[in-house]
Amino acid sequence: MILMIDDEKRTLDSYLQELALSDFTVRYESSVDAGLKYLEENSGDIELLILDLMMPYGQTFNEHETDKGLRTGIVFYKRVRKTFARLPVMILTNNVDEGVRRIFEQESHCRFFRKQDLLPFELAAEVKNFLQAENQEGATS
Repeated sequence: MILMIDDEKRTLDSYLQELALSDFTVRYESSVDAGLKYLEENSGDIELLILDLMMPYGQTFNEHETDKGLRTGIVFYKRVRKTFARLPVMILTNNVDEGVRRIFEQESHCRFFRKQDLLPFELAAEVKNFLQAENQEGATS
């Protein structure tokens, strides 16, 4: 199962539809609070987390520095890594900061994409390739 967390469902509908057409089961959560709760309660079922970076910080991260929500996903990602170090995470964002992109490109078990650069069918292909690579790595470790 894929867990997708993003506060702009309207812009994600075509991605969600394409993932479903590609035989992926996707659980969508529109807030970091609901997303984190679902992840913690269902971690054994989640193969991939797709995460936006720019989201309202919710109750979970209201004490963290999120740059008024522009970096909520970064804080969320760091929290996920503390508990789920090997969970594959795909960042799918409108963020155009090259420094942010470089941070995630250096991370293990992580891929970074900008929404404007990735059509829905391309996302489905990237998800398939990413999960295959992660499964092969897991089989050899």
